[in-house]
Amino acid sequence: LCNNIKNDLRYCHIPVVLLTAKVTINDQINGYETGADDYIFKPFDGELLKARIKNLLAKKESLRRQLIGSDCVINTKTRINSLDATFIEKIIKLIYQHYSNPEFNVNDIIDNIGMSRSVFYSKFKALSNQSINDLITNFRLKKAEELIRTSNLTISEIANECGFHDPAYFSRVFRKAYNISPTDYKKVHSK
Repeated sequence: LCNNIKNDLRYCHIPVVLLTAKVTINDQINGYETGADDYIFKPFDGELLKARIKNLLAKKESLRRQLIGSDCVINTKTRINSLDATFIEKIIKLIYQHYSNPEFNVNDIIDNIGMSRSVFYSKFKALSNQSINDLITNFRLKKAEELIRTSNLTISEIANECGFHDPAYFSRVFRKAYNISPTDYKKVHSK
């Protein structure tokens, strides 16, 4: 069961604690090799079990906060399951490929990944501390910020280039993220 969970993209992010009567070193090694996050053998103390579960959940929360930066960059120092890494890399690749398309949204990602909507949201939430919509918007804003600094495009052209239909909406979102309007940002940071 543990091996099946840890090798299924839909569920591999779920922590698994094996609670078992098998106490030999070989049994424990086998348990960890199947992907178990912790191995507790009987008889066990309820407080110890609670403490280990609390520790596992704290580690998962720490991972969520660190895994993906607001600029869609994966923190390579975080250790995650290879299936989870592939899942996140695929999402980021899709965002990178389609961020300039104003019609691109989370439904396109879900269709491409091939998961149900509820499983996708559940998995993404388990791996990231930001919503998928925020990740797409943050990526678009990071690209816009880069274009403002390095190009001679107008703010409207940059908004369009980064997948924002409405330049006024782009300006509001940019101001909220950077605490400065795109026009003022361009004055301060352009080459």
